[in-house]
Amino acid sequence: MDAAYRKGSELLWPYLVLADRKASDAKTDVGRKEVAEGIRLLTVVVKANPQHWPAFWQIGKAHQALADHTSAHVAFKHAYDINPGRPDVAREYMIECICVGETAEAVHVAEVAVAAAPHDAGLVTNLGLALLADRQLSAARAATERALRIAPEDRITRNLLSEVEAVQRGRQPSNYCPQ
Repeated sequence: MDAAYRKGSELLWPYLVLADRKASDAKTDVGRKEVAEGIRLLTVVVKANPQHWPAFWQIGKAHQALADHTSAHVAFKHAYDINPGRPDVAREYMIECICVGETAEAVHVAEVAVAAAPHDAGLVTNLGLALLADRQLSAARAATERALRIAPEDRITRNLLSEVEAVQRGRQPSNYCPQ
């Protein structure tokens, strides 16, 4: 199983959308083949060990790279059910809940994450995003402003506050799903 996990992870790595780097395009012919093989290998891992949350997380990120939000949501839910205390698991599951229209669940997941780490500006920003997607605009603004008090220079949080304010003024919300 270790070899399957390692190989699957290596195949997926270039395509995983992460905040600190540009991902390769998973929608090219080569990308689709490599992502499919990576998912296949990691699926072997989770069938052998249904508690292997990192494999579920990577499967979710792979589906996310293909903009298959339904499959990403399922994989991240498995990872979250196994390891709800991991911030990157909660973050990805919350985002995919938004993508599949389960905004109340997104808010719940974000609230649980913030309760565990109330001074983590990124998690508080995620709560603001979940609240915005759930159309709880006043609460979204309050959470986003709280995140800015924790990390006043954070560009992502500043952009989210601008988005919340625009929606409060009547603009339609944007699509918050990774493309």
